[in-house]
Amino acid sequence: MEKLKVTKDYMEFLDHYDWNSAALLYMCDTLFKGEDTLPFKILPANNSDENVILVYEPENYGLIVTPDVKKAIYAWIMQKTNNEPYDTYFPWKMAVDKDD
Repeated sequence: MEKLKVTKDYMEFLDHYDWNSAALLYMCDTLFKGEDTLPFKILPANNSDENVILVYEPENYGLIVTPDVKKAIYAWIMQKTNNEPYDTYFPWKMAVDKDD
């Protein structure tokens, strides 16, 4: 098994991907609901009860998520959704994109 590559820089993690609405929805569900949603999963971070590692499984690439990083990602998502809840905005955007 390939060793997990991990970063602490959330913008490096977010800038690493060409995000589409489905990927953003799955990432948010994994991060904010704590439910593994392929292709993402959550792992416990060593020696911490409040930190986790968000892993993008196809590349075995992870982000250490602290409470502050989680807030920053939430703010980044809110910019992308025009301050709409991600779990309604991204499904709507997927439907609109499908119709185009």
